[in-house]
Amino acid sequence: MITIFNRAEVALTRDPRRQADIRSALAGAGIDYVLKTADPYGHTYDRARVGTFGMMGDHLCEYRFYVNRKDLELARHILAAL
Repeated sequence: MITIFNRAEVALTRDPRRQADIRSALAGAGIDYVLKTADPYGHTYDRARVGTFGMMGDHLCEYRFYVNRKDLELARHILAAL
């Protein structure tokens, strides 16, 4: 089980395709992970109505991957090959 006390951040991306690749790679290697998503711009409104001029719509969300500290080196090695 991954908790706040034994986890380490292994990846951060805003690209949804890269997020999917990271998920596949970690799951394929049998590494448990926690994925946290956040909107670093604090948007809680409907983007279609308000708009975000000049920002790519599919890159607004931030994806942070955490693994157990004991799996950190293996996870880094696997993700370096992506």
